[in-house]
Amino acid sequence: MKFDMMRVRVDGRVVARTGPGQLRAVRGELYIKDEFYPDLNRYSRTGTFMCEDGQQLKLLDAALMHASPTMLTISGFERGDRNCIPIDFAQTWVLVECEGPEPQGSIGPPFRS
Repeated sequence: MKFDMMRVRVDGRVVARTGPGQLRAVRGELYIKDEFYPDLNRYSRTGTFMCEDGQQLKLLDAALMHASPTMLTISGFERGDRNCIPIDFAQTWVLVECEGPEPQGSIGPPFRS
């Protein structure tokens, strides 16, 4: 099943929903499985969002925070780098049913988490 997914945070900071242009939305499919990460020396339940453009987004320690017939909310942490230094930061993904020809960030009240 395809979803439109919005990341609630940028570099670990919550993005206000009053500025939907800042809220990145992508369309694709969600997969969740346990993967081993040698640098963490443990398994992590990993959510992989396979975007239509071929990009793969990863959410480690993925945990379902909210589920309803219209929305899924999954929290965990993403890995990135800042100034060539690896960094892990908190992230929440909100997945909704696809609407329209392209994914778009939504405005409105704060997301339930």
